[in-house]
Amino acid sequence: ETRGQLSKFYTLIREHYQDMTHQLVVEPDLTLFAPSNEAFNMVNSERLNQVIANKDKLGKLLKLHLVKRRLTTDEIVDRSTREIFQEETLSNHRKLYFAVNEPDALVPVVSLEGGGVNATITTPNIAAKNGVIHIIDRILGIPSQTVYEKLASDPMLSSTFSLSEQDGWNERLNSRQEKFTLFVPSNEAWDTIHRTMPSAYKKLFMGDFAYHVRYILERHMIVGQDLSLDELAALTTNSTVRGGYHEERLEMTRGKIYFQARIRPSFGDSSGTNETDTEKDMDTDS
Repeated sequence: ETRGQLSKFYTLIREHYQDMTHQLVVEPDLTLFAPSNEAFNMVNSERLNQVIANKDKLGKLLKLHLVKRRLTTDEIVDRSTREIFQEETLSNHRKLYFAVNEPDALVPVVSLEGGGVNATITTPNIAAKNGVIHIIDRILGIPSQTVYEKLASDPMLSSTFSLSEQDGWNERLNSRQEKFTLFVPSNEAWDTIHRTMPSAYKKLFMGDFAYHVRYILERHMIVGQDLSLDELAALTTNSTVRGGYHEERLEMTRGKIYFQARIRPSFGDSSGTNETDTEKDMDTDS
């Protein structure tokens, strides 16, 4: 692929990470999710160059696109209709999460999420001697989408996106000049509301109560900061300890939330790892 739609990806691994070039040649049964040239055009070049300059970061990024077994879209579609399908990558056991739009269509649209980035398979099931290649439209691990675009493109967040369309509330999220942290309820979370509070669910989604929708969504959003999970966990380092948890409070656009980071020791290791949970404070100010 020196001149085709994967030429930029090929050049990247050939010139900056030849370990992967060797791996793609000699190892059996691999699946590669290869970003197209257009995917490279969509990322911030300065941010990409920062990753390229750090071989360790580059290796983790590239291996996020690699699965150590053959994985076709037929299997992805089949598994995704029965469960939340995920597959471990060669990047420190980080996982890819798959979703399928219109699984019964002649050509289902398969999307995947890795490293916080949603991508769509544009050319599936390219057979190779030692595996399968799927061409995707984003580079995993380097965000290039606005919060709006992320919501719009992630099938597992489609309910929140639909809700946020009311009165154009989500248009602000398309700004590249502002920073946002959004705690997004998944479709599964909304399904729970549908089962347990069907009347409230119906009113929210019927479109006649946009003010209440805005009120709810703004209780899930911080404007002016883009906090990662690691940064949220770090905030609890010197926070109040209650019931074995480190507790911290965050001011939201409307009201506030309390979240907790619990130290859960791994088996045979007293150092432990962070596990962060979030809890809504039902007595918050509005």
